[in-house]
Amino acid sequence: MNFIIKYAILTALAFFAKNIFVYKPESKSGIEVTTWTAALFFALVLALLNTFLYPIIKLLSLPLRILTLGLFSFVINGIMIKITSKMIDGYTVHDWLTAILFGTGMAIANSILSGILDSND
Repeated sequence: MNFIIKYAILTALAFFAKNIFVYKPESKSGIEVTTWTAALFFALVLALLNTFLYPIIKLLSLPLRILTLGLFSFVINGIMIKITSKMIDGYTVHDWLTAILFGTGMAIANSILSGILDSND
């Protein structure tokens, strides 16, 4: 049940991210979301990629994460956002800075939700 609640809230966050990172055609930066179903599939695919691909990327990037004292994890989150954006039609993250900032925001939201939902058990 907690997974469904967390998934629903992260989907809403993915949909409303277009209001935070407004798409600017002149600078080709921001997030462009066409429909709420695109945000729904974005959150689903991101959850699947974070489950299966993220641990592999995290292991392969261990030397860089040690060298940067863990700051490379932000870049890994951005990579996961960009990969997911390329897979979903109707949900486009245009630049790397937006992907890294959005990935950081999603990680913070996920941590807060996990803390709230897991404390109720």
